[in-house]
Amino acid sequence: MARILVIDDDIDYLIMMKTYLVDTKYEVLPLTRADKTLEEIRRFRPDLVLLDIMMPGITGAQCYKAIRKECGDGLPIIIITGSDMTLKGVEDSRLKYLRKPVDLARLLKTIQSLLPVEKPGEKDRLQP
Repeated sequence: MARILVIDDDIDYLIMMKTYLVDTKYEVLPLTRADKTLEEIRRFRPDLVLLDIMMPGITGAQCYKAIRKECGDGLPIIIITGSDMTLKGVEDSRLKYLRKPVDLARLLKTIQSLLPVEKPGEKDRLQP
């Protein structure tokens, strides 16, 4: 089962995203504070990150840069934004953008396009 870290300061949005993603068979860790992202990435070991770009304190752009510095470009990130904002000058094949309100079918297709396909009978990843 793939793991998704969802980072957004809107608690209602986090609850909705967690419910939807759990129902579609993902393990989800919601996070309201971007300043805890790296700590939770080390602990939870997500396969993908959903990241709001407009947050108080550490912005989504700053969080994105910290994730890339810590994890390299192997961890897929989907930036969810309520505006047309993108990260200027960033070329990253493992980065996608979706606009709020998010179309859940489109979100699922985007997630599936970024995650490896599990083979039938493949077991969940081993814990350290």
